[in-house]
Amino acid sequence: MEDRSLMAIWRFATAGSLTRNGGKIEKASANDSFTLDDGSEVNRAMVGDGVVDPDGTRAKIINGSGSVNTNGSGVSFALVGSQLDNGDVIVSTPQDYALLWQLDNSPAMPADFLTPAAL
Repeated sequence: MEDRSLMAIWRFATAGSLTRNGGKIEKASANDSFTLDDGSEVNRAMVGDGVVDPDGTRAKIINGSGSVNTNGSGVSFALVGSQLDNGDVIVSTPQDYALLWQLDNSPAMPADFLTPAAL
């Protein structure tokens, strides 16, 4: 069996995910959810969902999983690493088990992976 090294992981962002500048995803619009260690459930965030900054300003998530993982309408899911339309980026998520990964000898992620989408 061939050895394969893990090159990268990207966790799915959810309601409660935080941004570098202190913003928070308050409402995630995906129809699926994850159960956290404390038993609460959080929905998965989508490209186009909003983030509220500490000063009350709002921003939208502009990129995510691309065609690697989408909902039934072709909208991609937000990831830790997704960018916002105000230049901020998602840096953490309350869920710790749902993720995408890339191995060293896997095909490259598609061109639309973490690439800004037209909203």
